[in-house]
Amino acid sequence: MDSLKPTQSSPATATQHQVRLASPSDAQWLVDLSNHVQSALTSSGSLQELTPSTLETILAAITKQEIYLLISTSISTSSSSTNPSLTTSSSECSPASETRIGSVTISPFSPSDGRGSLAWPISMPTTSSSKSTEPANQNHNSHSKTWYLNSLMLHPSHQGHGLGKRFLQEVFQLLGRTEGTGMVVLDCWAGNEKLRSFYEGVGCSLVGVFPELEYEIAVFEVEVRGGCQ
Repeated sequence: MDSLKPTQSSPATATQHQVRLASPSDAQWLVDLSNHVQSALTSSGSLQELTPSTLETILAAITKQEIYLLISTSISTSSSSTNPSLTTSSSECSPASETRIGSVTISPFSPSDGRGSLAWPISMPTTSSSKSTEPANQNHNSHSKTWYLNSLMLHPSHQGHGLGKRFLQEVFQLLGRTEGTGMVVLDCWAGNEKLRSFYEGVGCSLVGVFPELEYEIAVFEVEVRGGCQ
């Protein structure tokens, strides 16, 4: 489990954020999270539609180690301690139960399975791999692996605090360390300027805007690098 920088939540507590792979016990929570996020998107007027999630599809993705969770743990500290970097390993701390905040699902880029489109001029893999199943596009820069960001979801009550950016960057780093160098492709409703700015803020480059039924989608890509970071 990888840890993000702890933050001070009150004079007596510090909050530590961690990223870990989802387990089967998280499946129902992930279904509920998807419902909460979709409801919030619809209420805000966004045309973004999340791919419907079922326990079966989520459990399958968990088995393939494609879902990452952002976890928050509140750490009770002694009244005399003001160090916000204390963790559960400190003798002056008492860890509370973890709170699941959000999830990221990243799968092999596979248009035939509904994950991306061959019409997008993105960087495709040069060789076959267990993480990519589509043929290479020789007209663009190539990488050994290409993935598709199925979803990035934060519970609505935790949005707007900068956690999503840190979460996604950490997931990209973990992906690079475990799977090696490659390209992650992601998309959103073209009219969602806030989300487009967010993707650009985490280092994604705009590939282009493409028609999708009755609206347009903006497609981005970002390179992840293998090895220690």
